[in-house]
Amino acid sequence: MWTAEVTLSTTRHAPYDALGRAVAVANGAAWVGAPRQPAVGTPGVLFVYVGIEDCDGNGVTDLVEVGSGAAADVNENGRPDVCESVCPGDVDGSGFVDGNDLNHVVSRWGEVSPEADLDGSGMVDFGDLNLVLDNWGAAC
Repeated sequence: MWTAEVTLSTTRHAPYDALGRAVAVANGAAWVGAPRQPAVGTPGVLFVYVGIEDCDGNGVTDLVEVGSGAAADVNENGRPDVCESVCPGDVDGSGFVDGNDLNHVVSRWGEVSPEADLDGSGMVDFGDLNLVLDNWGAAC
């Protein structure tokens, strides 16, 4: 049974554009189709919503926790602060920034992976690699 947890909306959809007729959810993102948009003269639009994840595993998505104020998000990156590392670059939580952390980032390169997305950009990329390299050898 499905339960509505988050209402996705956009200010760009038009009446009768069938927003939501096609929906896909995977890897912390939702793709919501609006097959026709006569008001803006396009045949259709695809809206992508990121942040549909539950980093702390409490059964409530991060989007809902942060949006409702139930979870603090001091740096306003859409992830609850409780899920962010107190040791930048320490992906595996070992207390050290080392080769294991580098392997985590490289093996998830280009993916939507909350545990390896150290900078909260939504994807594992150069920002995350730089955090590992900048803190290489650090003990936390």
